[in-house]
Amino acid sequence: MCIAVQSGLIMVPAIAYKRLVDYLGHGNGSFTQIVILVGSALAASFGKGLIGVAELLLTEQISQGIVRTLRQSLFGRLLAQPVAFFADRPSGEVMSRFGNDVGAVQNVITSTVIGLVRNTLISVTTLVLMLTFSWKLTLLTVLLVPAVGLPARRFGRLTYGVRRDVQRSAARMTSYLQEVLSVSGIVLVKTFVRGPDEQRRFGAMVDELRALQIRTALTGRWFAMWNDNLNQIGPALLVLCGSYLVLTGQSTVGTVFVFATVLGGQFTGAMSKVAAMYVDVAGAMAPFERIFELLDRRPEVVDAPDARELPAVQGAIRFEEITFSYEGAARPAVIGFTAEIPTGAVVALVGHSGAGKTTLANLLLRFADPQAGRVLIDGHDLREITMASLNRHIGAVFQETFLFHASLRDNLLYARPDASDEVLTAAVRAACLEDVLAALPDGLDTVVGERGHRLSGGERQRVTIARVILKDPRILLLDEATSHLDALAEQRVQAALRLLMRGRTSLVIAHRLSTVLAADQILVLDHGRLVEQGTHAALLARGGRYAQLCRAQFADHRGIRSPAPEKHPSLGFPAKQINRRASKDSDPA
Repeated sequence: MCIAVQSGLIMVPAIAYKRLVDYLGHGNGSFTQIVILVGSALAASFGKGLIGVAELLLTEQISQGIVRTLRQSLFGRLLAQPVAFFADRPSGEVMSRFGNDVGAVQNVITSTVIGLVRNTLISVTTLVLMLTFSWKLTLLTVLLVPAVGLPARRFGRLTYGVRRDVQRSAARMTSYLQEVLSVSGIVLVKTFVRGPDEQRRFGAMVDELRALQIRTALTGRWFAMWNDNLNQIGPALLVLCGSYLVLTGQSTVGTVFVFATVLGGQFTGAMSKVAAMYVDVAGAMAPFERIFELLDRRPEVVDAPDARELPAVQGAIRFEEITFSYEGAARPAVIGFTAEIPTGAVVALVGHSGAGKTTLANLLLRFADPQAGRVLIDGHDLREITMASLNRHIGAVFQETFLFHASLRDNLLYARPDASDEVLTAAVRAACLEDVLAALPDGLDTVVGERGHRLSGGERQRVTIARVILKDPRILLLDEATSHLDALAEQRVQAALRLLMRGRTSLVIAHRLSTVLAADQILVLDHGRLVEQGTHAALLARGGRYAQLCRAQFADHRGIRSPAPEKHPSLGFPAKQINRRASKDSDPA
């Protein structure tokens, strides 16, 4: 509506000035008529400006609504991607889609959504008015259109290529900055005294992006120069041809004046803007393609159309003939693996690095689906139940802990936002975190820093355990939960784990065999295959692969042959008689 009214008001000055010039040329107009004509032209311009404000508001609401929907759709699609998707891509590259790419698209949407409609409508209404004044001058004006449109295609292709390179360069820079300026990255840079090298590396990236942005600006400026020249050539041609028509009696001075000063420039100006929008849209296809590459990407793991909610579980787990390969891998990570974990049992997965332990954990969490076989919980195939209901029943403590840059309270409540203070306090106590809280200046309201770097490794692990305690799952997955801790930190974390594992089905992955001596069953993996299973004592007596792993880790063979493990849910602490290797990784303060 605003655009239509504006397009009509734009015509008023042209009509008024044509009549004004004709009146003055004939000498038969009154001063009152002149005042009315000038006043109507000024009133139309003022009204157009007011309507322009309303149009801008509506334009921003529409364009920002589109950008909002785009961001939400992009974020939702990313949340649906499997873990492997993020493992294969730098986080900065993903973040660049939200920042650089969406920002580039936003600028085009803001100027194009309504601008295209406005300038098209102005062109049509101006053309109709021009035809009523002089079809000959209108024909001359229309002949200038190809001079605007044809170069737009060429400049559009050039702009697309340059902007594509700009977006890629900006994505690389964002990814680089996110790595180097993280806490872990900056510690690495300072430790190895690589500051000058990183400065040079960043400088090269900045220079590359600078050169590309200059090329983008120059490409746009060349096209703008072409349009500016046409806007000068057009009125000159209209005056030249119009003068001939006036001298031959085929047109009036007012008609030529309006064509040369208002209508011709208005029409070619609107067409030039449409052509410029084409160039902008063509250039914006580069970030659009990067965004829609993600929006169109279908996750490898999705809920089946008839997937159902997983009811309350007992916790029995079964792997049936599982085979799984990572994309591009030379051999399967897991081959024909079959095992059963009874309700409430503690089962350990051991083996060398790359044996397939973490892969099985990912399959249990359904971060991926096996190419053959199936995983069942209480007889339910994981592919037949919803992923949300599955993960509500599983709690995981990983080797790599992650805490948000937020308060300790917020990090804990991430597992259960509606938890009361009493429940939160109980979880803190069960995770042996009282000493940590006592040392923090603001207790639970202390901000723990990026990735929890204000806390030590053992403290972060205990926070993770408290978070799982709040979740209260029936199935527990421990993936190398203590591998990077020193002896004292490991004792504190194991104390928290004992309470956490009580009454739950637990699958424990460990390299340090001293932590799994008390497991009900130990499953030994080698190159993706299950080669042995049994208790610690039985496997040790068998003298197979597990015994070889033990000999590689423990120096005191008598301690290995004479373990005195207590029954689960404790893991590892009965093995205090074993002379363990000194951990190379101490608990950072």
